[in-house]
Amino acid sequence: MELHKTYFITILLFIFNFKQALSRYHLFYTACDNTVGNYTGDSTYKSNLNTLFAKLENQASKAFFNNHTVGRDGVDEVTGLYLCRGDLDDEQCHNCVETATSTIAENCPVQKEAIVWYEECMVRYANQTITNRRELGPFSYWCSSTNSSDPEKFGKIVGETAIGLIDQAAYNTSRKGYATGEAYVSLFETAYIMAQCTPDILGSRCEGCLRVALSRMAGFFGTANVALSMYLPSCMLRYEDAPFLIGYVASEAEAEAEPPAFLSPVPQPPTEAIVLVNLVI
Repeated sequence: MELHKTYFITILLFIFNFKQALSRYHLFYTACDNTVGNYTGDSTYKSNLNTLFAKLENQASKAFFNNHTVGRDGVDEVTGLYLCRGDLDDEQCHNCVETATSTIAENCPVQKEAIVWYEECMVRYANQTITNRRELGPFSYWCSSTNSSDPEKFGKIVGETAIGLIDQAAYNTSRKGYATGEAYVSLFETAYIMAQCTPDILGSRCEGCLRVALSRMAGFFGTANVALSMYLPSCMLRYEDAPFLIGYVASEAEAEAEPPAFLSPVPQPPTEAIVLVNLVI
């Protein structure tokens, strides 16, 4: 009887710890592509996808970005990749990717292509090549309902800082495609900014992806919101009025950077919402 009790308690602890691990990461959005075909539960594609997820989870314990392909013929071949936010360590990256693969498998149970964004990592897979390509869609974004007290000044300073960080992410020698910084708007208002690309598109393609993200932020929201996130398959751009990174360290922004073209306020869509937009490139 005591043995059964111990066994039962062990199972409960395992379930509790598993749920705790899942709750450690913040799901942003899952996009399942319903236009490119589905697979069945007993198919070779499903088997290859499971193998792919295991490979990505294993790789995530050693590197913040990687990709892998399983299968040889076009019908059942599946390529996948993951990207962890630049402030995560190896264990955090592994745990986030493990959580993300579980989520994408549950939320997109039959789709041959899908992507899931967490705040801390991204996982995607497809029945086609997705590496070494700048991809701008689908994309998803989030905005705060809180506005800056001085939208014009906020937009100018945040925009200038973001431009500098975009250049750093695209061209710095670390080859990580990642940059962070702070925009000091006033004594009481600071924006914390992060720019990141998948490292397979460093250089002008990374810069272009992040500039598209910045332009979309401006076009959709103007300059008033104190927190915005824009997630694309190949890059992400985010700023908030409070630190959101682990062990946050600010980096220098380009002082001479040209301000972005979003200094004029535009009509704002509904706030406090996550929106998914499919874009065919």
